Amino acid sequence: MNRTTGQTLTVHATVRVGDVLEIDTRPGRKRVELLPGGTGPGVNTWPAVGSAAMWPLVGGPDLIEVSAAVASPSSSIELIYTPRYLGH
Repeated sequence: MNRTTGQTLTVHATVRVGDVLEIDTRPGRKRVELLPGGTGPGVNTWPAVGSAAMWPLVGGPDLIEVSAAVASPSSSIELIYTPRYLGH
């Protein structure tokens, strides 16, 4: 959930220890893949997306909240943001 805008994205998938759920929101590349064991080839997980709204980050700070129905102390989340610039 983007707490700044109230927008949500829900994925109904089982992510096991060592798996990676990769959500790519870049324009033209929007995809959701499950990487068993953390590496490719990825499995298209788009059908597991409960809400197809892929939202961009807004300018300035975005407060992002991630939750899981079941998590363990070894669960981890990594958010990678690459700024994109238009123009010079």
